[in-house]
Amino acid sequence: MESAHFIICDIANLLYRCAMKLRDFETFALVANLGSITRAAAELSITQPAVSRTIAATEAYFGAQLLHRTGRGVAATQAGKAALLSVETVLSNLAETRESLREAQGIVSGRITVGITPMVGQTIVAEAIALMRSDHPDVELRVLEGNGMAIINWLGEGTVDLALTYIPPAQIGDHELAEVLIDERLCLVTTRLVERDAVSLADVCSGALVLPGRESGMRRHLEKLASARGLVLKPAHQIDSFPTCIGLALEGLADTIAPEMAVRSLVVSGAIHAIPITNPEIGARLSIHRSSKGPMTRAAKSFLTALKVARDHV
Repeated sequence: MESAHFIICDIANLLYRCAMKLRDFETFALVANLGSITRAAAELSITQPAVSRTIAATEAYFGAQLLHRTGRGVAATQAGKAALLSVETVLSNLAETRESLREAQGIVSGRITVGITPMVGQTIVAEAIALMRSDHPDVELRVLEGNGMAIINWLGEGTVDLALTYIPPAQIGDHELAEVLIDERLCLVTTRLVERDAVSLADVCSGALVLPGRESGMRRHLEKLASARGLVLKPAHQIDSFPTCIGLALEGLADTIAPEMAVRSLVVSGAIHAIPITNPEIGARLSIHRSSKGPMTRAAKSFLTALKVARDHV
């Protein structure tokens, strides 16, 4: 009995050490992909010294320097790139095996991080999150909100698994288009009574507008269309916050531009008008992209399904 007790203790210690090493590998992969110990510490909700100790332990395990400091943070050495490839392969294989085993039991689990641009938060995301919580409670879901450039960077770094955005696919780059969810139109959002069914882009450019800055994909798209027609899009206010832009419009201080779906509830309540822009008609495609850093997991596929269900309820 005593020997059996020691065997059980040895197995428990081995499993503990394996779990600790896997967490070390996950931390190293996060730092290498983000290029920053500070950002990794924030992501993991631990201190920077703790992350540094983990990196040192991982370098000791591999017997090589894996990261070197740069002016902007850290970058993988040649040895670090080789180690990162192996670590990500191991972590990916383990995640896939775990998902397969749980799938056989009818359980969807895992972690998924979704990036959204501010306008998207006003559409179908809340209902999709509620569906995930109800149907797949074992999935750990995190949502990050940022502007267009942040979304593109997050996809490239692997910080997010999926990105739900109105950014034109051509601006996203080589990240795979997983699904187009909604095709709609951009509208002039105003409290003014506009006795027309549509307004021209020329009319929009001549009015007082509040729009996000030039890092916004929608703003760049609008400026390109305006320039092609000899128009100048010069907003009275530049605010990188969609709720604030809508707030100013609600106060009657300026008009703004948004997809129909993003302001639908306000239009239905009668608080605001959404007038389609024509000449030219400007499409707004709500699409979801996946990061090229890894395969689309079952948890991610489940979230995509939840988004489609939420869309169909609108």
